[in-house]
Order: sequence, then structure tokens, then C-alpha cells
Amino acid sequence: MMWRRLPPSRMLVMFEAVIQCGGVTRAATTMNVSQPSVTQTIRQLEEHIGVPLFDRTVRPLRLTEAGRLLHEATYSGFNNIISAIDEMSWLKGSSVRPCTVAAPVGFATYWLMPRLAHFSAQYPDYPVNVLTTQEGAPLLSPRVDIAIRFGSGPWTDGQSDNLFDERIRPVCSPALARKSTDNNIPFDNVTLIHVEFNDSRWTSWDEYLQMTQRPKRGIRNSLHFTNYVQAAQAALDGRGLMLGWRSITYDMEREGRLVPMYGDAVAAKDSFVLVRKFDSRNKSVELLAGWLIEKAKCY
Repeated sequence: MMWRRLPPSRMLVMFEAVIQCGGVTRAATTMNVSQPSVTQTIRQLEEHIGVPLFDRTVRPLRLTEAGRLLHEATYSGFNNIISAIDEMSWLKGSSVRPCTVAAPVGFATYWLMPRLAHFSAQYPDYPVNVLTTQEGAPLLSPRVDIAIRFGSGPWTDGQSDNLFDERIRPVCSPALARKSTDNNIPFDNVTLIHVEFNDSRWTSWDEYLQMTQRPKRGIRNSLHFTNYVQAAQAALDGRGLMLGWRSITYDMEREGRLVPMYGDAVAAKDSFVLVRKFDSRNKSVELLAGWLIEKAKCY
């Protein structure tokens, strides 16, 4: 039988503990055993498999190629078990298991949350949790059922459906727009609101100016933030001109709280895509995914 080829589960658990804790000492503390016990268990696992799993010539311990292969399998396997247990815990009751959506913080705040209010009103028995991330392409996991990603893919970890293409244009508060127009303030003298990202998928001011064939601006008259929630609030307060993304400022522009100024709209390189787990057994996932896709068609 297949299970006869497997090492004892306690060895696999200890192996994962060493990796997750970053070493033998912390694993021993976490697992409430002695350090020699952890070391002995890892040795027994290596003897059972027949190859070393850690490179002990370096500090901290580093996985060998065999260790990396085993870690990929055990990490996936344990997460699948956790997911199955979660599923079973919901089967015991009559309530519907919540659906968890992970999305970039700007998208979650300004596009997703206002629409989820309508979803919850329409389907009050289908709870939805939202997990915000700084990166543009959050991962699916045992705890994340739907990932809203900004990019071009392709992604093979789930079923992908395009939500909408992005567009970018400079926007500011109506008060700042009137002030700039009345006083003939040139673009070079307007404060630019920057969002600092390590993710190249998000277009910067320098890239926008290059795309619209305008000269590059210096660092003077600029504000810098770490996310679009902060940047949008600064723009609403009339503190400067920000790059308005369709997913972030569309509703604010429609309501007249922000207005286009000093530039044309350009298409972003990437799109927003909804990725959900293959063959999800959670009714909330399929219901919410289909609902969001339909809402995006009207966007």
C-alpha cells in the first residue's frame, strides 16, 4: 500500500517545524521538545528517505535539493489537510462557509468593498472576508478562496477570469483644479502625489510622462506615500495631482470628488483578473466569483 512508503508523520511534522521556525532551536521550543530530540528526528527522517535534507555546512541550515522537493510536498499536503478539516467543520453545521478574497489594498478599498455591500444585501447568508495585500498578485492558499490580481498572467494555480482593463489619468480635487485654472498654474508647478512600489506593474509618474511624451519632472513639488489609500486621501484633500487608476478613483470621479486634470487617459500594461481555486466545494466562492465578474462587465 502507498502509505507503507511514507515516513512516520511525526518526522514530517518536525521537518516542517524546523523550516517554519528557521532552525532546530526555535523548532524545539515551538514543539515543546528538547533540541537533541529534534535533531534525532531529522536524522531518522533522512535515514528513512536515504538522502540528506539539510546542508549542515552553512548557518543557518539550508535545504538541499532533496529537502526542497520534500518541503514542497509536505507544505502542500499539510495545507490540504487543514483545508479539508476546515471544510468538514462547516459540514457539521447548517451555515455557509465564508469566502475569503485577497486583493491589493487600493482595489479592495475603492472597488471591492463598495460592491460587496450590495452583494451582502442581496445574499445575506453568504459571508465574505477580505484580506488586503500590498502586492499586485496575491496568492491562493487554504485560507484564500479568490485572489484579485493585477497583471498579465498566465496563472495556472486556479481558474482565471478577466475583470477589466486598467486606465490611468491624472486627477485632483475640484478645488485644486479651479485654483490651477484660475491662476494659470503650469503642470511643472503642481505638486505630484507619488506612490512608492517595488512592483513594476504599477505605473509611476515617470512612466506616465514617458507614455504621454512629456518631459520628465524633477523631485521638487512632490509627495510620497506607500499605498493608494493614502495617496487618494491626499488628492481628495487638495494636496496635489495623483495618477488616477480606474480601479481606485473611478467612483470618486463619477461622484465629482476628483476630476481629470493636466493629462489624457492611457491604457495600463496589465488588467485585473479574478483567480479562484479549481473545483472549489465552497458555494460562496462560485456565487461571489460569478457576481463580481458580472458587475465588472458594467464597469
